[in-house]
Amino acid sequence: MRHLWADRGVVWSGRRSDLAWDMGAGKAPDLPRGAVILHLAGTTGGDLSQNLRAARALAKALRPGHRLVLVSSIAVYGNAAQVFTETSPPAPVSDYARAKLEVEELLTPFAPTILRLGNLFGADALTRAALAGPVVLDQAGPLGPVRSWIGPLTFARVLWEIVENPQPGVFNLAQPPALPMGALLTAMGADWSLGPRPAPTPRAEMEIARLDLPRATPEGLVAELTSLKGIWP
Repeated sequence: MRHLWADRGVVWSGRRSDLAWDMGAGKAPDLPRGAVILHLAGTTGGDLSQNLRAARALAKALRPGHRLVLVSSIAVYGNAAQVFTETSPPAPVSDYARAKLEVEELLTPFAPTILRLGNLFGADALTRAALAGPVVLDQAGPLGPVRSWIGPLTFARVLWEIVENPQPGVFNLAQPPALPMGALLTAMGADWSLGPRPAPTPRAEMEIARLDLPRATPEGLVAELTSLKGIWP
């Protein structure tokens, strides 16, 4: 996003001293009046309490008139065998999911746009594994587990449209339909096989009802990622 949004006047913060706000070094600076804040900060492993600490630091800096867009995760819905809608009750089963839900709950008083993100193709564990070598998928049908995905270019485009006109509420963020991992690996030209272990979560799928996103195909997702070669990830 820093590459694709380079000319759009975005002020970036993070845990680096060369950015506008080093989130690990203290409280947030005064945020411009009327600013839209896109909160992406967090970690998927290690010290998950960092997620809540970053959200608390942000909450202290928010003032009336600020608008907040929060990127959360499909993980907050849990592992139920259903297609998750924006009204499905959260039922987190992992520490990561619970950490994401804690951030949602902390920031809910600020009327945020909450985006529950599916798998961002290129930033997910499957892509990293495929780039590292042969992949063994858990058993969940002939093409392995099924997930909701979004391509990196589509993600950046849709996220910018939301930032330009944020609306409070919960929105599922992925491209329909859900796709099996094996189909994506085949489109990548990756070496993959099915292993003996049954998948703990055979399917993690969201209904995309409130956002109008283009349909996903394995070839389309791979093309988006390939177009960023040398830039990201």
